[in-house]
Amino acid sequence: MDKKKKPFDVTASSLVDLKAELYRKQEQFKQEKLGHENTGAGFTSKSKLKKPNVWSKQNAGVSARAEKDAEQLTEEQCSLDTSK
Repeated sequence: MDKKKKPFDVTASSLVDLKAELYRKQEQFKQEKLGHENTGAGFTSKSKLKKPNVWSKQNAGVSARAEKDAEQLTEEQCSLDTSK
């Protein structure tokens, strides 16, 4: 450190003032962030633009196959009843 430069005087009150200002700025940032999310202004959140999950998509032809299986099951049940 240069002898020409004088270090800052740091007192307890200046540290408390600095912490208070930091807290105010953090709270202000949180409020602005909440305001933007509630109004939807500025940007869209990532949760709204999620890519569809692989497991949420139904395979093609599954519902038709399920109907066909149900019909086949009822036919088998009828044939079983007649055979008894």
